[in-house]
Amino acid sequence: MSHVILLQQYLQLFIQYHWLNPLQKSHKNDGIFTSQFVSLLNYFVCVFRYVYTSR
Repeated sequence: MSHVILLQQYLQLFIQYHWLNPLQKSHKNDGIFTSQFVSLLNYFVCVFRYVYTSR
């Protein structure tokens, strides 16, 4: 369960940085944002696979 807690904390930080501060971002950073979001989704998939297979 510790993996899930760390995952939730990481997701909260990610949301705070990218969604709660949208005015600080310009449209030029959309490419950077999408690449970071895709890498975050890949990270979630890997961690959840690890958690489910370690049961």
